[in-house]
Amino acid sequence: MNQVGKPVYGNNLIGRDKELRLIKELIHAGQSIVIIAPRRMGKTSLMMELIRQLNDEDYFTCNIDVFSTSNIASLAHRITESVFANNKLDKYFRQAVSNITEAFKNLKFKSEIEDYSFILEFNSKAKSAPFDLLEDSLNLIDSYAAKNKKKMLAAFDEFGDINKLDGEHIVKLFRSVIQLQQNTTFLFSGSYESVMSELFVSKNAPFYRMTRIIELGNIDSHDFEIYLQRVFIENNIDIDSHRILEILNFTKGHPYYTQLYAQELLINYKLSNNKVLASHEYMLQQLLIVEKSFLESNWEDITKKRENKVILTAIAKGAVNIYSEIDNKKINIARAINSLKKQGMIHQKDTSYVLNDPLFNEWVVRNVS
Repeated sequence: MNQVGKPVYGNNLIGRDKELRLIKELIHAGQSIVIIAPRRMGKTSLMMELIRQLNDEDYFTCNIDVFSTSNIASLAHRITESVFANNKLDKYFRQAVSNITEAFKNLKFKSEIEDYSFILEFNSKAKSAPFDLLEDSLNLIDSYAAKNKKKMLAAFDEFGDINKLDGEHIVKLFRSVIQLQQNTTFLFSGSYESVMSELFVSKNAPFYRMTRIIELGNIDSHDFEIYLQRVFIENNIDIDSHRILEILNFTKGHPYYTQLYAQELLINYKLSNNKVLASHEYMLQQLLIVEKSFLESNWEDITKKRENKVILTAIAKGAVNIYSEIDNKKINIARAINSLKKQGMIHQKDTSYVLNDPLFNEWVVRNVS
């Protein structure tokens, strides 16, 4: 059993074959892509597996986590470092930032500097403006691929967080770069649906119709059924198909919670004296304890707006028709639904709405009157 919450790839990436094949075909066609999904749906794992497969196909790749980037200069630094990693020169770039003389002892890296003199600015006390460094680093992506006669995939995880870095200016820069680069395909992912919509989906979005939008949903239960059977067999635990279906009926194929449930069930079994699988109800109580801080924080964010609280509670408790079951004279139902959808909290299923997070749904049912 893998550690829950960490990205996975290869054989440990379950149920994303269809998305992988589609995205790879789009990349081969030179089509830039956006992956949108709530957190914990496996976006990062999908991106890592794509990068792994493309590296095997002799692509160059550049992989940046925008969420962990603190400022514009840092973003430029990470892009440049990731590009040079394709020729295993990233450590010399990092060295050059603090000691250019030492870095120049590597003749290959010294040769690269001749073509990309802006790299010296990372070491300069009188550094260039951060946006100049960022523009140079973005141009480096494509020019370095061309120089090495390669195709490049530039992946930006949690791109919605670009707004914290003066997003409007950066987005305009990215747009101009994407339009001109010939050797690079861009892959963006994001969790904040409202931000990603403003960037890529809405008609006024700066990247409108420049990318293919792919929305990740839950994983097919059949794929997870096979996976869970394998996990329990590998741990010499006898589990019947009814119990596996009980797990999947609760998680609905949610990647994070399906793996968390299985991990907790295995740990509980191994620590128990009688070696009996804990009941479903007991496991739900355990999961609510494990995720307590996250669930309570989620609730605090939602209850900042009373109408969101009312609508989300009704949906969690099984409301079939929100508009007929709630007094819309007191609450703007449409606005609340739109807000919750943009936050990635709910989605429409047939004619009703459901929570994306099955454990949060359970927490609301048990804790909110």
